[in-house]
Amino acid sequence: MRQVSTSIERCSRDRAVALVACACMSILASGCRTREQAPVESSTGTAHEYTRLDRPDLQRLFFHPRKESGRPIEPETRQITLKAQDGTRLTGRLHTAGPKAPLILAFYGNGELAEDYEAVGVYYRSKGISLLVFDYRGYGRSAGTPTVTDIMSDARWILSRLGEIEKEQDLQPVHRFVLGRSIGSAPAIDVASVTRSGLDGLILDSAFADTLPLLRVLGFTDEQHDFDEKRDGLGNLEKIAEVSVPVLLIHGEEDRIIPIRQAERLLAATRSRPRRLVRIPRAGHNNLMNIGTAAYFGAIQEMVRK
Repeated sequence: MRQVSTSIERCSRDRAVALVACACMSILASGCRTREQAPVESSTGTAHEYTRLDRPDLQRLFFHPRKESGRPIEPETRQITLKAQDGTRLTGRLHTAGPKAPLILAFYGNGELAEDYEAVGVYYRSKGISLLVFDYRGYGRSAGTPTVTDIMSDARWILSRLGEIEKEQDLQPVHRFVLGRSIGSAPAIDVASVTRSGLDGLILDSAFADTLPLLRVLGFTDEQHDFDEKRDGLGNLEKIAEVSVPVLLIHGEEDRIIPIRQAERLLAATRSRPRRLVRIPRAGHNNLMNIGTAAYFGAIQEMVRK
């Protein structure tokens, strides 16, 4: 099962390189708004509990951590280190397009790493957008072991410390956005649902509304556990209704891992406006950016310019 689920989320370096090769295309227009950005503020509501999802057998389905390969990084890439609330070291990579450039904080799929986004970060930077990608616990150079509870808690912590990171890196982004890809849509939706100011949009790539269908694809059988979606799931569908910023969903019409119906359910549950679903014809789960390059990055650029 490990081989199957790793291939579900694994970010291809060839795909990232292909994106940079497409940099000559007029995908993203330059320019952005120049208003002053407010600090990120979150509500203090009780966090969702993920006790059932923290079971070791389910953790093996959700997470496939690996360390960095040691590939050289771009000279402009900045390596970031942050201590989680319990002191665990979290590391990430920052691709900055300039002090005032809009900033996207990205949460990736369960078989990816921050280093897999190296070339994608170069691509974003060339289009005037900064990208910050942190590795989950146990991934890349981050310490610890990944659990659903810790991944979700760390995401909130990272967003709450974003102002400090920006100050240390001499950044004053005019806009901030959160992006979640695949399983990374869960922490992205969660932090957007509790953030009350300082966030300008939520971007979801191949996101899921319901946890149980995804678990089944990863190898879960209903006979193993008494799993209740409302009680035990990640709560993406309920949480997205609490998001108050614009929402952009991008999904492949041929995605067999997380079918596009999941994105449609998220769209219908979204109360904030504007909201938009960009459908990419012929694209599956792991080739979305490759097949729909122009539509994918064009939609993101349109969001960051509004």
